[in-house]
Amino acid sequence: MLEEQNGALIYRYDGEEVCIQPWGEDAVRIRATKQNHLPEENWALKPQPLAPSRIWFSEEGGVLENGRLTVKISKGGKITAFNQRGELLL
Repeated sequence: MLEEQNGALIYRYDGEEVCIQPWGEDAVRIRATKQNHLPEENWALKPQPLAPSRIWFSEEGGVLENGRLTVKISKGGKITAFNQRGELLL
């Protein structure tokens, strides 16, 4: 299941939750857990200012665009990241 929640792209399947959220300019933070909720601590990360981002859904999955970075997650949970030219980064 894919959804948008508080500006983050959320993927849930088989007891796992993956959260992809904008983290400053041109970056994202990706967290995953099998627990019933994600921890709220930022651990070693510094808090980042909110960045204007966009989330949308298609038949293939969900997309989060933050500045020059676009991250896609398929309905099967595969995560891919692209730069502003559409070149695969990860």
